[in-house]
Amino acid sequence: MILARIIGTVVATRKDDRLHGRKLLVARLVDEVIAFALRIPEEQTAERVARRVAAQFDEGLLDEMRGLLARGVPETALPFTGLVYRQALEHLHGVRDEAQTRELIVRENRKYSRRQLIWFRKEPNLRWIHAAGERAETQDEVARLL
Repeated sequence: MILARIIGTVVATRKDDRLHGRKLLVARLVDEVIAFALRIPEEQTAERVARRVAAQFDEGLLDEMRGLLARGVPETALPFTGLVYRQALEHLHGVRDEAQTRELIVRENRKYSRRQLIWFRKEPNLRWIHAAGERAETQDEVARLL
């Protein structure tokens, strides 16, 4: 699992929008940007993804989707096209049973995590930390590097 945070100083100023006669808030970065990427072992990522998917189902993902559809939210709505919702929607249409849907969502999320890792590897100047972000030691390391 990868988490990237960008920390920098932003100065906000108000400028006139001459075309529409209103004030706009304009932000500009004035300091160096320090970007961190957190990486944990693939086995931990797999465990976390499986727990998250189980929690989503246990907390009522399918009931939430049924309710949204019943209230008229179209199946083509943007959220239904993303990971989890797309596969859950297929389950609601009988494409696969719930156990198979959960397994598919876990697989697809792990693939997405690997693609993120490949993408972030190409980012210059990322500071990699090989630890989970919720650990106090990781937060201390980030604070030290700032």
